[in-house]
Amino acid sequence: MDQLLKILGDIVVSKMAEAAPSLYDTAVHFRPINEYGVRPVRHALLKPANVVQKFRAHLFRNDFLCGCLDFTQDLNIEYLVAGLGYKSGKTTIVKEVIYTTGNAEAVNFTPQMLKAIDEHYASDHKAEVILFHNHPKSWIGHCFDNTPIASDQDRAVMLQWKARSDHLARLLSNGGRFLFFVGENGYVNHINTLSVAQFFQMLRELQ
Repeated sequence: MDQLLKILGDIVVSKMAEAAPSLYDTAVHFRPINEYGVRPVRHALLKPANVVQKFRAHLFRNDFLCGCLDFTQDLNIEYLVAGLGYKSGKTTIVKEVIYTTGNAEAVNFTPQMLKAIDEHYASDHKAEVILFHNHPKSWIGHCFDNTPIASDQDRAVMLQWKARSDHLARLLSNGGRFLFFVGENGYVNHINTLSVAQFFQMLRELQ
């Protein structure tokens, strides 16, 4: 019994450590007009994976994210979706999409996705990449109906892309960015904070 309680306690502590940075992530609030993105995104994600699909008409960022959430929220596997577009004021105009699938617990970039992202980002100073990743419903979600909790791995991937030299250079000149979003339980969060482990690692490196 003590061993079981210890295991459960470790799980709770681990999940709390993952959840803590989510308090500083930004929730995406959808409006009815954003449902415009549902049909074109669904159409694109039903086509073969790892192939760039061009939208007939461009989508604004929240239209695209609404479509991604609608398509993935009831699935039991993880999707990784990259919207390829251009920075436009405070939003993104998404013109193309490429995606891949994983299993119930993980999904990874494929060589085809990485090539498409790199080529797009290098094509224009305003080129922007929207990365959306879903989490299938978990026991925590069934119990608490929580907003998205990005895993430490999610945040490590985010940091890896945001730390690229070309991305950092564009941040200084109002260029296009890499933006990361997680969908879970019918919600979408913009992931923009480090994990607890990453934060303490950076502190150690500064000492």
